[in-house]
Amino acid sequence: MLHTDSPTTRLQLVPLTILIPDHREKLAKYREEMVVYYSKELLRFGEFKSSKKALKASYLQVNQNLPENLITQQGHYFFDLCLISKNKTIGYLWYECYPGNTEACLMYIYIFPDQRRHGLGRETMKLYEKLLFNRNIKDSSLFVFINNTPAVNLYISTGYHIDKRIKMFEGKSFTRYRMSKYLL
Repeated sequence: MLHTDSPTTRLQLVPLTILIPDHREKLAKYREEMVVYYSKELLRFGEFKSSKKALKASYLQVNQNLPENLITQQGHYFFDLCLISKNKTIGYLWYECYPGNTEACLMYIYIFPDQRRHGLGRETMKLYEKLLFNRNIKDSSLFVFINNTPAVNLYISTGYHIDKRIKMFEGKSFTRYRMSKYLL
């Protein structure tokens, strides 16, 4: 488990592994939730107009990045975000970093809706970066919807900068940013 050294730390990252039966079930549930939530985001941010197409694209992209039979794929790391005072899961985090690489990619960060707007996203980013720093990872990147203003602002306020704009799926215009940060 990882938590910040700050006396005001409220969160810890709890690693999940497929080797533990309870974790296996939780990872399968998270994967299903990712597909549904991501499809809603694809609609919300204009990459699709059809919910059926968005769901199919979401399923395909999650499978491409995280095939069901490779949920333990080396280089992929999953964590529960736990509120220390209540020993309660309030979200999850997934990043990838292959052995020998010095760059990680934040694949997914999700704070449960009832836990948002309390600074937990910022604290999660600090924990994530501390984890990478401890593993001698020098760079972190991520992709975010351009119109997801709260997320873009969070990443900018934690030191990320926009590398490029990207067109995805049915989007006729740029719909995402690739953002990165040098950590060391």
